[in-house]
Amino acid sequence: MSQSLFIGGVSRSTTEQALAEYISTVAPVDSVEIPTDRVTKKAKGFAFVNMASEEGAQRVIAELHEQQFNGRSLYISMARSKEEQQTEPCKLYISGFADSTTNKALTEHLSAAGLVNHVAIATSSNTNESRGFAFVYTATEQDADSVIAACNGSLLDGKEILVRKSRLKKSPHSFHRKR
Repeated sequence: MSQSLFIGGVSRSTTEQALAEYISTVAPVDSVEIPTDRVTKKAKGFAFVNMASEEGAQRVIAELHEQQFNGRSLYISMARSKEEQQTEPCKLYISGFADSTTNKALTEHLSAAGLVNHVAIATSSNTNESRGFAFVYTATEQDADSVIAACNGSLLDGKEILVRKSRLKKSPHSFHRKR
């Protein structure tokens, strides 16, 4: 049975063929789709990869999640249907941290207060340097409230960070896949 993966953090210069070759070093790939903007025709920075098996998809997540490919750290998870997307827990906006702060350090700092599913520090597409803010996805709204209460104004790498809820975009271009 085929399983679809969502891959975030894909470099805009990455081709479907290059991504398929990279993923297939771990498990067989059925197909790759890198969505593009309708107007600019540029890649949107994420992809859907259909794997030959669920076991292969799990291996890809285990081995390649948060690994570097074409200068970017990949976020890999099982693709979710629209219905599953609507139950998306909570998205936080974090700013004020040091340029040297890593995803790992930010995850560890925030995870002490609540369950954190994913941390994505925004980086410049030209230099791959931190843009000074991040988006964090928590498991539940209660976890988000706990992270905000415990971490807003806290010190991380010697700098005071701002933690607040981010509004989720209700866009026809959100990251979802019809099944």
